[in-house]
Order: sequence, then structure tokens, then C-alpha cells
Amino acid sequence: TTGETLTEKNLEILPSRLPPEELFADLVKVVKCKDDVINNVEEFDSVSDFLVLVALCHSVLVDFDDDGNIHYNAEGPDEEALVKGAASLGYRLIRSGNSEMVVSNDHTGEKLTYDILA
Repeated sequence: TTGETLTEKNLEILPSRLPPEELFADLVKVVKCKDDVINNVEEFDSVSDFLVLVALCHSVLVDFDDDGNIHYNAEGPDEEALVKGAASLGYRLIRSGNSEMVVSNDHTGEKLTYDILA
């Protein structure tokens, strides 16, 4: 019937088994095409804005080891995965603190600084 819910059907929802590259293939394609030729600036700008938000909207702290490599300290694996995912697509969180966060855009070479207001 049309009124059935997932609980009534006793369905189990499993997490995706696709590798991230395949799951987000369209997103990766848009980001990677920026390095070659800009075909659709609006599409890239939307994806870029989204990835900046993914790199910023969390409580992850940035640490560096003795060799200068970035390590992300997250409250949970979801936050860490999102920040690492954005970094792998060229939007790296490079500083987090009480007053500001900095994201490095590997595609443009810009360092974007955002003030923390709350």
C-alpha cells in the first residue's frame, strides 16, 4: 500500500559500498576540469562554494607533526572524512583556532581566511 513506511516493511538501509571516487564522480570531474579548461564557470563556482563549506563547517582542529604534515583531530569519523574529502579535492583546511579558520584552495593558490563569529 502507499502508506507503508520503512519500519513497516522492515527494510534495512546499508551504507554505500561505492568507493568515494565513484560515489562523487561528477563532483570530482567538475573540480578536476577547472585545472584544464573552465567549461562551466557557474557549475565550478557552486562546487567550489560547497567544498569550502565542507572544509569549514565542523569542529575539526588542525595539528602538524614534526615534519609539517597536517593531521585533523575530529570529534567523530564523519567530520574527519568530510574534511579529508574536501582536502583531497583541493580545499585543504590548514588552520583552525578560536577566532579564525583558513582554507587553502589548491586550484587557485588562494588562502581563504574566515572569522569565527560564535
